[in-house]
Parts: sequence; C-alpha cells; structure tokens
Amino acid sequence: MHTHESQAHPHDTPRPLQRRRYLAAKRSRNRRFHALYDRLIRPDVWWRAWEEGRANGGSAGVDGGGIEAVERGGVQGFRDELAAELQARRYRPKPG
Repeated sequence: MHTHESQAHPHDTPRPLQRRRYLAAKRSRNRRFHALYDRLIRPDVWWRAWEEGRANGGSAGVDGGGIEAVERGGVQGFRDELAAELQARRYRPKPG
C-alpha cells in the first residue's frame, strides 16, 4: 500500500486561478474577463500552458513555427519576449 502524499508540481499553481475563473463563468453566463493580460504573463501560468501544449504535441502557429522551432530558438527567450509584448499591450495575434 502506498501511503505517501503526492507533491504538487511547481507549475500547478495556476490551478486555483483556473478554478476561480471557471466558477465565475458558471455563475454568470454573461461574465466577461477583461483583465487577463496580467494572468497570461505569470510565469507559472505560462509554463503550465507550455508543458500542456508540448505534452499533447502542440501545433504550429500561423507563422508555421512549432514547438521544435521555439525550442531551437530558446524557450525562455521566447517566453520573455512574449511576456514583454503582453505586458506592454503590444502583442497583436496574426490572423489565422
């Protein structure tokens, strides 16, 4: 019998945030979440999303680059550049 407690993964800290957003959306079908930029640049949220995307194989973006391209260029640099664009509200997604 296994009696040890599982330890939380360091990138699982977005779970409570995700749960609160989920419950708020369920309580009010017309609820809008206007201030998500600050959540998107949180390192724990970003790394959790990266790990999940990587685990399921991800897919290339509109630029045709995939996970492998990001890894070749450096994941941390990609994350830092994206976070800076989001924080400055300069990020503009390309049309798909």
